[in-house]
Amino acid sequence: MTHGRLLEAIRNGEAAVSGEEAENGKESQAALKSCLDRRSGLWGLKHGNKITVIPCYLQVFDIQGDRAAVRLKDRRTAVVNASGEPEIMFSEPEMSGGHDRRLRFLKGELLAVTGTIGRDTISTDFYMDLKTGRTYREKPVVFSYGSVELLRVGETFHSRTRKPYASMRGLHKDSLCFYGFYLKIPDYRVPKSCRLVDSEWSTVFDIFACLLAGDDEEVYWCCGHLADRSIIVMDGAGKYYHVGKETEKGTRKRYIASNLP
Repeated sequence: MTHGRLLEAIRNGEAAVSGEEAENGKESQAALKSCLDRRSGLWGLKHGNKITVIPCYLQVFDIQGDRAAVRLKDRRTAVVNASGEPEIMFSEPEMSGGHDRRLRFLKGELLAVTGTIGRDTISTDFYMDLKTGRTYREKPVVFSYGSVELLRVGETFHSRTRKPYASMRGLHKDSLCFYGFYLKIPDYRVPKSCRLVDSEWSTVFDIFACLLAGDDEEVYWCCGHLADRSIIVMDGAGKYYHVGKETEKGTRKRYIASNLP
């Protein structure tokens, strides 16, 4: 092969690879959809023309983003990702006596789980927060403040943090205040271990619960304000942090002290 033909072959090979990568990119960006195998009657998942899960589901209830709500061959229900890996599994199998559980995605990363049991058609409805896995009997409403989110369920606000938090009952939404890097939640159930930054000029009513922007761990107790508008907070383990305004990397939080030696 001459030098000229070698260069041409290399260019053609690069063009083919580039075209293949572009096609794969389009498929990965395509919306996740269900696909039916008419011979078996089972359903699978696909991105564009690329099958990501071979048909293995009795039913695909709903799809949202890269998640699918499905019924498995053993009649259990589950939420799976685009590759078919289970994110949430409802372990109890479907009952032969008429149990018909169904899953449906809602806005705000919520899941509605509905069904009936037997001839009396007893409702088994509940809702799941897909961010935390926690369930609620009433339908949650999502409240967003920048990157901070709360769920209002009935008369109570619930955090979407790893460690659960529920506000006092009857708290009005207008009593919540967002200050850019934290959300203030009025709450008088202050732990006795929480120490005020300025005990002479502050009272227990100056302490409140707060959610920090970019922090999905837990709800903190704010126990002091500084002149630069930063705050001092305490976590559930009695550790204190100095928290400042949010940067590109998230809220600035620095450990400073602890109730325990």
